[in-house]
Amino acid sequence: MQTRLKEVRKAAGFNQQTAAEELGVSLSTYRNWEQGRVVMNGGQLISAAQAFNTTVDYILMVDADTPLVTQQQEELDSIFQDLNDSCRAVLIEVARSLATHMQ
Repeated sequence: MQTRLKEVRKAAGFNQQTAAEELGVSLSTYRNWEQGRVVMNGGQLISAAQAFNTTVDYILMVDADTPLVTQQQEELDSIFQDLNDSCRAVLIEVARSLATHMQ
């Protein structure tokens, strides 16, 4: 996403400072988005797409032939939805622990 964000910003004629001002964020926040250190939220993506005269899909590099959710993600979601709240909480903690230890 960060590559595409930089591309659309430049195409719209913005430097990082003016882009940050247009989107109502600090320059450091905007730089973090472009460098992939921080992910924009949905509202920020929509604002950026509007400011840079493009679409959210384009910024996110969505390809019509690429599924947004993999079969594995769908399966995990289905399993998660079948769990009660306490089991969901345990699963989230296990996933966080795994993610932390795998880095």
